[in-house]
Amino acid sequence: MAKSRAERLEEKRRKNQLVAAANVQAVKVNKTENKAKTRLVWESMAQAISDKDKSVLSRKKQVEYEEDKAEILMNLLVLAFEGEITQGTLIKLLRRDVLGVNQDQFVELTGINRKTLSQVEGDRTKPTMKALVELIRPFGLEFAIVPRSKPMRDKVVDRLVKKRHSDD
Repeated sequence: MAKSRAERLEEKRRKNQLVAAANVQAVKVNKTENKAKTRLVWESMAQAISDKDKSVLSRKKQVEYEEDKAEILMNLLVLAFEGEITQGTLIKLLRRDVLGVNQDQFVELTGINRKTLSQVEGDRTKPTMKALVELIRPFGLEFAIVPRSKPMRDKVVDRLVKKRHSDD
């Protein structure tokens, strides 16, 4: 017996819902697996580095890891200097990718309120100068006065480069 048009449409709608639900579930699984893998890698690296005697890593691996962290730090600073990432995003990426710590661990390290850190990283508030000093201290950074306009920043960088070459 032939199905009516309404029955065929309903059957097609159900199939599409099942396919969509399966796709959503697959995406959720992949995201969860990737987050879990990333978290495990960062946690294990942070634990290895934080061990007092650092015996988990060979000296060569320690040096390579420190060089990787320094390279990440430099890349993030360039992005911030160029205005390609916000202050909050910079703090978040420094915390996560350079130190390899979660917000709770960073709060313990800096003494900044957890809510404040979350708001700063989400660019929902601008930190006070005191808070910003505490947030950048773990990275060996300090404040500098930098021009807002890109042409002026470029001129400052050019002068610094020329000065560096003339000093060498």
